[in-house]
Amino acid sequence: MLQEWPMKLPRYVKQTGKTLRYQKDYPSHLYRLYNKKTFTTPLGLQAGCSEGDLQRALARANDLYDLHCRQLETSDPSAFDASDIDKLATELLRKRGVKPGQFARVADPEISKEEEANQEQRQPHPYDYADEIFPEINNLLLKDDAAMTVEEKALEHAWKTVQAVASRKPRTLQTLWDEYRDERSIDISTREGKRIQGCWDRFIAITGDTFVAEHTLDHIHAGLDAYAAEKLEEGQVSSSIRRNLAEPLAALKRGSRKYRLGWVIEPPSLPRQPRKTKPVLDHEQQRSLVKACRDWDDGISACILIMLQAGAMPSEIQRIDPEKDLHLNAAIPHIILRGGDAGRTKTHSRKRVVPIVLGEELIADHIEEAIDWLRKVTDSTPSATIKKRLKAALDVDGFTGHCLRHTLRANCTAVSANLLAVASIAGWKVPGGGVSDIMLEYGAEGLSSSEVLKNLRNESLKIHRHLLVDLDAASNVTPLTSASAHK
Repeated sequence: MLQEWPMKLPRYVKQTGKTLRYQKDYPSHLYRLYNKKTFTTPLGLQAGCSEGDLQRALARANDLYDLHCRQLETSDPSAFDASDIDKLATELLRKRGVKPGQFARVADPEISKEEEANQEQRQPHPYDYADEIFPEINNLLLKDDAAMTVEEKALEHAWKTVQAVASRKPRTLQTLWDEYRDERSIDISTREGKRIQGCWDRFIAITGDTFVAEHTLDHIHAGLDAYAAEKLEEGQVSSSIRRNLAEPLAALKRGSRKYRLGWVIEPPSLPRQPRKTKPVLDHEQQRSLVKACRDWDDGISACILIMLQAGAMPSEIQRIDPEKDLHLNAAIPHIILRGGDAGRTKTHSRKRVVPIVLGEELIADHIEEAIDWLRKVTDSTPSATIKKRLKAALDVDGFTGHCLRHTLRANCTAVSANLLAVASIAGWKVPGGGVSDIMLEYGAEGLSSSEVLKNLRNESLKIHRHLLVDLDAASNVTPLTSASAHK
């Protein structure tokens, strides 16, 4: 069943009846030269399709538009690579109403044996059908490849494509990425999907798309080296380069496994860079921050207090499912960080249960507000906003939201906290640490009555003792010195 289509279509997308098409005017200088005003192509979609499908089709149409503009701007065939020829041939097949490999098996095998034995043709062959679709091919058969225009090369490629048995091997590196993206259900209409797609787009823009062939591995390695060199020159650190190459490398390795290409892909060599000093808030600064959060009393404050006692990042809080993961009215108030329904956390060890011992009432009042805010703003907004809040609370610059995770680690070290408990709360990887998937499914009542959560709560009270003992009576948190803290 078709989804209800949004009122406003993306730019260059037009709707005719139930079908969608791409329509964009050529640049004015090309219009003046060739009297061609508008480029248009069907998107192969109907109104009501998913936004992800539309964005992918729109990206392909934009590529085709750029390719047609280049055709008008230059007649030099060397300006077009194999991937360009393939795209033009695919568009030509669409216009002629045929598909790759359509005439590959038109001949009767038994008659073909007789033909071979008698050296005579008794039935139409694939090229006979292809000639009917592309009659102009007869003008090209005797033409030298070097003398062909890009349009003629695309025609020849299309003529061969309708006769060839479809190969199981992918045609281009872009094909590998498209398959990887579809297999992982990456929705490029979402923020995370756009980030992942951007990693590939930047990589392929430098590497260049190409057909999968014997030399492809060398092409990939040359592209990886060029990418690393360019990003280092731009000032990116080695860790960021590795992180941004993770998805492209995963896609290429998956393609090698699926199609048995035998690639052994080596990541680029990157310089070892000294780790930056990780600033942490001292006890007095932490007290100032907690007091400021109580004064602000809003969703961002709730976000900061969770980050301080859970070592969580805004992206983890954003993925909290309020119905499944918030248990702030339980006997032991707690939240679960497991990446929502998608189960996406940085590593499996980052799935965890966090007892709330600091700002319980404030968090309960504003956590859903915080989640809604995080889901609506851009990727960079949470870190920038939290950085401003830290500066306002501490009257000093240089602290970021990530510093709160480092601060939690320092607090744990200061009181010699139990490493297994810390791993379950903060998601640090230690042997035997973390929370099992089975435990995550206990439910609020089961978790609250479990000895595991009781121990985690006691350990968290110990870790945050310096923030609890000085809170006044207005605080909703029970001081550690209270007998109830040891139950």
